[in-house]
Amino acid sequence: MSENPTARAAQAKRILEDDMFKEMVSSIEAKAMEQWRSSEPHQVEEREDAYRMLRAIGNLREEFKRVVTDGAFARRREERKT
Repeated sequence: MSENPTARAAQAKRILEDDMFKEMVSSIEAKAMEQWRSSEPHQVEEREDAYRMLRAIGNLREEFKRVVTDGAFARRREERKT
């Protein structure tokens, strides 16, 4: 893994914009939403699993976005130095 924030940001941005990644994440979200919607009142654990999956996907996206933002800040700092 690259320690350079700008390189990490570029890689994270490529992943976020990758069609396959977007398709897979959307598919996982759709399955979790369907699991949640179709659960019966007594299926608490199934709803909790779906909720956790949706949260995990959201956290994954946010982490990628954070890396992109951190890289943008690092790039601006470097530009100011020169």
